[in-house]
Amino acid sequence: MANLLAIDWDSHELRAVLGRGGSGGITLTDMTIIPLPGEEPAQVSAALTGWLNQINPSRSKTRLLVAIGRGKAELRQLNLPPVPPEELPALVRFQALQSLSISSDSAAVDYLPIESSDQSTSVIAGGVAPATMKHIADISESISIELKRVALRPVAAAALYSAGANGQIADCVLVDLLADDVEIVVFRNAKVVFVRSVRMPQQTAGRTTQIAGEIRRSLMACGTEASETTPTRVIIWGQAKTHESEAQSLRETLRCEVATLDPLSLVTLDWRGNKSGGRNDATAEHTGRFAPLIGLMAADAAAEAIGGQSPLLIDFLNPRKTVEVQRDDRLWIGAGAGALAVALLLAFLAWSSLSSKTAQIEERRAQLAELRPAVTQAETGLARTEQIDQFLDGNVIWLDQLQRLAERMPPSERAILKNMSGGLLAREGGSRLTLQAAAKLPVVVDQMETALRDEDHSVSGTGANDLGDKNEYRWGFTQSVTVRPTTIREARYEAFTAALEESEAEPMEDSPSDDSDSPETAESTSDPVPLSPATSTEPAEGSLPVEPLVPVEPQTAPTASEQPSVESVDNDTPTEQPAPTDETASDDDDNSVSETAPPVESPPVVESTSSVEGPPTVESPPAEESEPSEPNLGSEAR
Repeated sequence: MANLLAIDWDSHELRAVLGRGGSGGITLTDMTIIPLPGEEPAQVSAALTGWLNQINPSRSKTRLLVAIGRGKAELRQLNLPPVPPEELPALVRFQALQSLSISSDSAAVDYLPIESSDQSTSVIAGGVAPATMKHIADISESISIELKRVALRPVAAAALYSAGANGQIADCVLVDLLADDVEIVVFRNAKVVFVRSVRMPQQTAGRTTQIAGEIRRSLMACGTEASETTPTRVIIWGQAKTHESEAQSLRETLRCEVATLDPLSLVTLDWRGNKSGGRNDATAEHTGRFAPLIGLMAADAAAEAIGGQSPLLIDFLNPRKTVEVQRDDRLWIGAGAGALAVALLLAFLAWSSLSSKTAQIEERRAQLAELRPAVTQAETGLARTEQIDQFLDGNVIWLDQLQRLAERMPPSERAILKNMSGGLLAREGGSRLTLQAAAKLPVVVDQMETALRDEDHSVSGTGANDLGDKNEYRWGFTQSVTVRPTTIREARYEAFTAALEESEAEPMEDSPSDDSDSPETAESTSDPVPLSPATSTEPAEGSLPVEPLVPVEPQTAPTASEQPSVESVDNDTPTEQPAPTDETASDDDDNSVSETAPPVESPPVVESTSSVEGPPTVESPPAEESEPSEPNLGSEAR
């Protein structure tokens, strides 16, 4: 494995560690702290080149790892909507460029996942300006060592703590005391949840008290409740003898466990063959300042084992990228072929079904064409039947109406009927019977109106009029009884149905019993005697012609279906009725007839033995129908 050179610097000093990684972990071969007059790239390159010339490593086999602090990078904690892991890098970069002050699209952006749930994803995102990345590249080029990683320094120190804990990471706060900065990392649930870097020179008065305050603010900033702002454990990078006073002061201020951790105790040391031997005074006293560099080397070795991307670092040179999911084309080709086969099968089934349906449609059309003449003839018959029904709806049987009137009128002791006229309603059909009567009491008028009204008859009246004390029947009134046309039609069809049932029952009653066993029947059904060949069928002279004998079949009564249909029956020729006089003519709109008109006899009912299937049909209606006159059905009747 290649040698690793890890460096970081600030305005006061350059820190460098040389080592190598292996299956047994990290082995350090040299380390140093070099004072700097400034942090310009040229000054850093000169100091680093002098130290490399002194130890003389194989530069072609060495890779450069650079750790940068908060002064060179900008951090933000972002809360993002839940997305698939392969799409998270693109979303973080887009959101980070909107949140950071770095406005360049070429800025290096990487992130460290903190927490992920169904509602949101939290990350620590960092960005480095392109100019800073160019300065680091120039330093790498000047010392002729290939640049491999540029990582955030506090996160690199946390990576060393994670690697040294062997999976048993407790919640704690890591503190790295540098020359001019204090870096704080909050660990919770084995993850870095907050990173803070504070400018605080080593000679600052009350530095320990300020560090305690920054720790509390860091815990509050990372979402810890106010009651939990006191950490359970604080770890200071370095040797116990170097940071004994700081540790004791933090114990008293924070009232929690404070410990020191020497990063050199987590790796293997091999100073043999090195001229500097890693033994200068600054190096031996401030070993905690090398924790980020050693952690960067440990994270790089772990990343090489899993494919190059470290899950513990924020690496600006190798940021996390959107993972393109590789799809197996064979699966898609198989799925497409199967879908094509299914589509072809469905197309064939659809074509077969459509062909069958088309044949059925053509067959139905042919059947409709054959039935269309019969339908047209039936529609014509129905129209003619409706015309006949409309004509016959005015054929009211007055005798039935008079019988109903006689049955429902009050007795003569309570009311009398003075005049009665009846007429047909030509426009809407039906008939109307107008009654002029008188009653002894007004209540009789209402009783009579209620008695004459039913579902087939509507009654309207003028009410009771006082005729004076001289009349026994003091209260005169007029009532009109209207017979609905539907009532007339239903009664007619009921008569047709009864006649049909009677005509069908008569042949069954008159049919002879089965007498095939009697001698007379046997004789009548026996075969006729054929004529002899010698017998001539021509008549003799002076004699009448003789017809040949033909067997006679027994006659049976015709059935109802064989009866001839009656087109129309005319019993009497209606006589012209005398016109009513002006004195007796009624002003009724229904063409009622005056009481002086002679009564009209109801046409006689002709019984027919023919089979009637509904109302009789008429070949042609009369050319001009004259409205029948209204018969006077009586005067002064009771």
